[in-house]
Amino acid sequence: MHQLRELPITFETNPFTYDSMSTTSRQLVWALHMMGYRVQVVSPPNPPIQDVRFVTLMRRFLTLEPSGESVRIMFFKGEQPLPDLPNLVLYEPCDSFVAFPNRVNEWNRHLLMLATNSYFSKEQFKRWGVDEDLIAVVPPGIDFDIFNPKVRPIDIRRLNWRSNRADENPQDGLPTDVFCFLNINYYQPRKGLEELLKAYLNAFVGDEDVCLLLKAHVGGWGRPVWEIVRALSECYERPARVWYSEDVLTEREVAMLISACDCYVSAHRIEGFGLSLAHALAIGKPVIATAYGGVLEFLNERNAFLIPARERKMKGHVPPGSRWAIVDTEALSETMRKVRKGKCECERKAKVGQQEIKRFTWKRSAQLLLHELYERGIAVSKIWSPSLEGETTIIILNCNNLPLLKRCIESLFAVDAGAPFEIVVVDNGSRDGSVRFLKQLLNDEVISRHLRVIFNRRNVGACTGRNQAIRIARGDAIAFMDSDVEANCAGWLRKMRQELFKHRVGIVVPKLLHTHAPDAIYAAGGMVFWRGWESGADLRLRGYGAKSDEQKYNRSVTLKVAPSAMWLVRRCVIDQVGGFWEEYDPVWHEDSDFCMDVRLRGWKVRYIPSVTFMHAGGATSAKFMSVKERNRHIFTRWWGGFLSRSHR
Repeated sequence: MHQLRELPITFETNPFTYDSMSTTSRQLVWALHMMGYRVQVVSPPNPPIQDVRFVTLMRRFLTLEPSGESVRIMFFKGEQPLPDLPNLVLYEPCDSFVAFPNRVNEWNRHLLMLATNSYFSKEQFKRWGVDEDLIAVVPPGIDFDIFNPKVRPIDIRRLNWRSNRADENPQDGLPTDVFCFLNINYYQPRKGLEELLKAYLNAFVGDEDVCLLLKAHVGGWGRPVWEIVRALSECYERPARVWYSEDVLTEREVAMLISACDCYVSAHRIEGFGLSLAHALAIGKPVIATAYGGVLEFLNERNAFLIPARERKMKGHVPPGSRWAIVDTEALSETMRKVRKGKCECERKAKVGQQEIKRFTWKRSAQLLLHELYERGIAVSKIWSPSLEGETTIIILNCNNLPLLKRCIESLFAVDAGAPFEIVVVDNGSRDGSVRFLKQLLNDEVISRHLRVIFNRRNVGACTGRNQAIRIARGDAIAFMDSDVEANCAGWLRKMRQELFKHRVGIVVPKLLHTHAPDAIYAAGGMVFWRGWESGADLRLRGYGAKSDEQKYNRSVTLKVAPSAMWLVRRCVIDQVGGFWEEYDPVWHEDSDFCMDVRLRGWKVRYIPSVTFMHAGGATSAKFMSVKERNRHIFTRWWGGFLSRSHR
């Protein structure tokens, strides 16, 4: 066992596309963050934003250069030389075909670990001369929130299709009861596209009730996919229907496309893992695949229709000694005909596959990566290890609110919180005597033990000010408190921490009552409504003006958003999200943005009515009404896609 070192992880990759390597890097980043580990991402500049989750990665994890020593994980370097760095890990599938002898020697000399996606890939690398002790198997996982049987089928007319039949317009849609095969691919010889097309066209000559949908990526080696489709179709007087599209789809749209089809088929000649096949199983679709490669680590005769193949040594643009499968196209044709007619067997295999694929989660992938690094002497840094007994940092923002600030701080010392805390006050350039008051408190022998102050010369805004305080906070939980809020509930901090450290709770929100009308609710959390792209998001206070004892607001509930006048948040959640996004400065809707980010990572926002605070309301935000509408548009721009899907 090596001497153990504690280091963070830096991913050097482009996680902003939909190919398997980008998906793997992106999902590992999320999984490690969700588990509380410290992760950074170094990516090419100006990545394309195609998905709301890409926005989260770009805003929260991206860095130009990693800070300090870290484990550097790179994905699929191709012919590029490896950088001369310590603790270097390369994630490479065996089917990328860059492991020529000169690369193998370089890997054996410089890498801490070569991670790959299957045991099949591991055997390929060993055959090419990579040291066995260097290789670690870290298979990908499946995002079951996206790929599951409940996903709604896409209307395939939404995509831009080409048909191999000149008299057919795909925009008219498919006739009723057409059986659809699907293959998601890009042209490389190893993908077996020509074998698939030959088998399909031979199996269904002149058949009007079947269709092969080819969802292709642009690029690859050799001839474009559409040229191959057209050339093979010309061999038949009335070829079976083939539709082809190069549209860029999000992961959710890919899941919807798989759901819209009847069977997923792959005639690959070599495949390191086969993530699209795994996605089809997760959605509950029957699968036809070549019985060769890493796919056999999750496909078998119980859950799939496997096509026999024989292995053959390959020459040309592949590493020496490479072996590919020779697909039995006659058996593939017969199986496709069998699947089209055999509904009962298809349903039985699909049901088994749906159960057996559940073990492939991204959390499991992240755990395997951590284990392999541990075996090589690396313990990945954790962000925080919270406990119910820990200290809480209370962050208070102030800007020219001296009378309210005095009452706020006095209430914290007057009311028993039930748990230890420190206070960090951020003063944003006050000119009303607040600075003098805070300096007096710092000179107080008792209060100064629990108080620290950040003095800003100007109003830097709520987001920037809170982020300044977060950086110096010592607590494993952080309370955000406006200067016009007063504590009035004994044991409030103990009760909120008890709720906070329940399973997957990230933020706890109390009931806020009007300072000048204690029987009326100021806010019992928040609400967000989606009014369409033209009107955008509508953000409101929940329960505003209702009676404080109204039964509806006396039950704990999970919220979508909440005002940050008084919050308690896990420190690890703040580190995962990356603090408040400073584009919302000086104020308005930064709290709703934060809540959306927290929920996107699988944490809950919980409202508890058993804890109450008094809130004057608008002491600072009312001074900046001019930016409210601007910030609502920012919120709509970032979260509109997410809200439009969740409100369907």
